[in-house]
Amino acid sequence: MRTFAIYAILAAGILLVLACGCTGTPGPSPPDDCLDAKARVDMLTVLAKVQGRVNVELGSLDESAAVAAQDLGTVGLSGPAADEILTAVLNNNDVVRTAVTINRNGTVMAARPGSSVGLIGVDLSYQPVVAEALATRRTVLTGLVPLDEGGFAALLEYPVFDYNGTMLGIVSLSFQPADLVRPLADEVMKETPYTIMVIQPDGVQLYDPDPEEIGRNTLSDPMYAGFPEIREIAQRAAGNWSGSGTYWFTETASNTIAQKETFWITSGIHGAEWRLFITRMIG
Repeated sequence: MRTFAIYAILAAGILLVLACGCTGTPGPSPPDDCLDAKARVDMLTVLAKVQGRVNVELGSLDESAAVAAQDLGTVGLSGPAADEILTAVLNNNDVVRTAVTINRNGTVMAARPGSSVGLIGVDLSYQPVVAEALATRRTVLTGLVPLDEGGFAALLEYPVFDYNGTMLGIVSLSFQPADLVRPLADEVMKETPYTIMVIQPDGVQLYDPDPEEIGRNTLSDPMYAGFPEIREIAQRAAGNWSGSGTYWFTETASNTIAQKETFWITSGIHGAEWRLFITRMIG
C-alpha cells in the first residue's frame, strides 16, 4: 500500500501553514489562505486516519476468509463441518452477509446463513469473478456486483486447497462496503466538518453519507449530469491513486448547492482499489 503519497501531500500542507505563520499563537487574525492551509492539513490528517482504519477492516475480512479457506481445505466444501466453518465466519465478522463454498466446476456446495441455502447446487461458473478465482487460483476482491440471489454486494473469493495442494474450489464472502466503512467513518468524522466518500475507480460509489448515492456511478448517472466538475474529478481519480479538486454539488440531505473541496487517497487489497474522498464546503 503506497501510503507515502498522502504523507507527501500532508508535509506540503504543513509547510504552507508554517510559511504563513498560522501556528495558533496569539496575534492578529490569520488571513483566509492561512485558514485554508490549516483546514487542508487537518483534512489530510483525518483522511490518513480513515485510510488506516479501512485497511485494518479489510485486513480483518481477508483474515477471516483465509482462516475459513484453510479449515475448509481440511474438512471439504460441504457437510456439517463446512457449515460450521461458514457460520463461524458470519459470527466473527459483522460485515459478512453470506458465506458460500464453490467447487472447481462453479457449483455452490454449502451456504450460510440459512436463508442462503437455496444457492446450494446452483452453477455460478458464469460469473466473471468466480471464473477468475477458479482460473487464476488467486484471491479476488470485487467491487459491487449483481448477486445470483438478487441485489448487489462486494465479493471476496478465496481459493481452497487440500493438504496435497490440490485446489478444491473457493470460499466466497459477500458484504456491503458501506457496512464496513460507515461505522469507522461515523467515529472518525463525528467531531469534524468533513464528509467521507468511497468510490471505485470505475465511478461507482461504495459509501456516501447520503444512502441514495450509494451504488450510483459518478461518471454516468444522470444525477451528476449538471455537475461536470464531479465527472472530471471522477475521471482523474480513475487513473490516479491520490489527488484533489473542487466542485459544486448539493449538500447532504439538502437541495442547497455549495462549492466543495476534496482530497482522495486509496485503500484496497488483492489488487482492488477503493478511492477514499474527504470533502469540506468552501466559499
